Amino acid sequence: DDPGYASTVLFCGGCNFRCAYCHNPELVKAKAEAQARFSVDSILEFISRRRRFIDSVCLTGGEPTLQVDLVDFLRQLRSFNLRLKLDTNGSRPAVLEQLLAERLVDYIALDIKGPPDLYPQITGTAENENCGRATDLVQSILASARLVLETDHEYRTTVCREQLGLADLRRMQEAFPRPQRWYLQQFRDTG
Repeated sequence: DDPGYASTVLFCGGCNFRCAYCHNPELVKAKAEAQARFSVDSILEFISRRRRFIDSVCLTGGEPTLQVDLVDFLRQLRSFNLRLKLDTNGSRPAVLEQLLAERLVDYIALDIKGPPDLYPQITGTAENENCGRATDLVQSILASARLVLETDHEYRTTVCREQLGLADLRRMQEAFPRPQRWYLQQFRDTG
């Protein structure tokens, strides 16, 4: 999950988006008790025992920035002197700002879902009370896109023909700051 690095990947439960093509739908609506499959101590112990064999820890989800203890957890991981990668939907730029200010991430993969006007439709947030107004959401995504420019980063976009066409991809290029890398992922229907 972090090309060129042997990585441990940690999946966080919960997400404030409801993308129809989500590749981890079982994590999206995970209840708090179901999320806590592993304690922080057990994860840190796991990483400590494998430290000789790994270069990187990747946090993905769901949406990791929804985790209330994310900053403290990354501080603890930083003590292992490993590369830290974060996958995020960009909906919480204040969290990204703090992580960058404290140098708690080395690489950020930001999912760019579509052109700004299609965000509510693609992310299922038009009906989602946890995301606020669509214009606020889009402003948050744009703020996150500007923030990730401060570190090593990439954008990722899942291309689902029913939602995005070539004209939409061009509009995305115009709407978002130019990234270091922008990967297009083909949608795979897993049912």
